[in-house]
Amino acid sequence: MSRSHYQENCRECRPCLIDQKTGRTLPDDDPVMKAMMLVWDQASRKERKAFHNVCCNNSRLPKDMHHSMELTKRMEIAMKGSSELLQ
Repeated sequence: MSRSHYQENCRECRPCLIDQKTGRTLPDDDPVMKAMMLVWDQASRKERKAFHNVCCNNSRLPKDMHHSMELTKRMEIAMKGSSELLQ
């Protein structure tokens, strides 16, 4: 585990979602979490590393911001689609 640099198989280097009602991390089998992680798993290492740099290290380098925003957009679309299926 490392906050200072991205490690490919580090669970703490992956994004997580917090349930607003309970304040706890959503479990891996939650449909919204599954959707987000599907996008994460399909992302390039460069995108995952940039996301980690922005979220964990507060990077504001243009390249990190660009790759992180692109990945975040795709995760948002996937999560929105999965939450609409539940309604």
